[in-house]
Amino acid sequence: MNKDIDVSSLKIDLYSDTSVRDFTADVAQKDGRMWLSNVSAEIAAEAAALAVKALRKSGLEDAEMKNVEHFIEVLRKFFLKTVDQELQSRAEWDKEVAEGKSQAYIEGGVFAACSEIDEVLYGMIKLIDMIKSVSDKLAPEACADAAAAVSIGRSAMECVKLQRYHYSTLISGDVNSRAMRREPELAIADCTERYDELYKKLQDKLK
Repeated sequence: MNKDIDVSSLKIDLYSDTSVRDFTADVAQKDGRMWLSNVSAEIAAEAAALAVKALRKSGLEDAEMKNVEHFIEVLRKFFLKTVDQELQSRAEWDKEVAEGKSQAYIEGGVFAACSEIDEVLYGMIKLIDMIKSVSDKLAPEACADAAAAVSIGRSAMECVKLQRYHYSTLISGDVNSRAMRREPELAIADCTERYDELYKKLQDKLK
């Protein structure tokens, strides 16, 4: 795939140019340009926003809190950018299909799209781990936002997994197809227990 995609030549609208109303209406379209991959990135951005809010509610005088807040705010912006990046890659992929490129060439686009949404999966794992690192410093009134960030963030991870399930149907070979499904399964399974514990800890601090 061409690494430097000319967005204007592909004639696609960017997520950043649309309202929430238009975004959700586009998602609802049966054959719309918004896929689960785009939604997962948007959900991740919402989780990051709630995490940042929780940190700001708790105060940023502490150096560790300030560093975590800055990192998660960068992630929030990155997740939003990923919505558009995935759209751009898929537009190039559609172009390759329309031009009758070989299956191997087109599959390269599938793997590229997977790499982009993997950034959502692993970015979300990092984000929740960072919430965990400062969980003892969060103010009780901030814990609802932080717990919601954990819950919503895990939903974003599950969406990535499901999108990769779909992508696995577009490539040839049982080995590649299975690997495409197993990677997110393993990543999520590896962190489920500690995230359950974190969610309960944050919820209990509300009492």
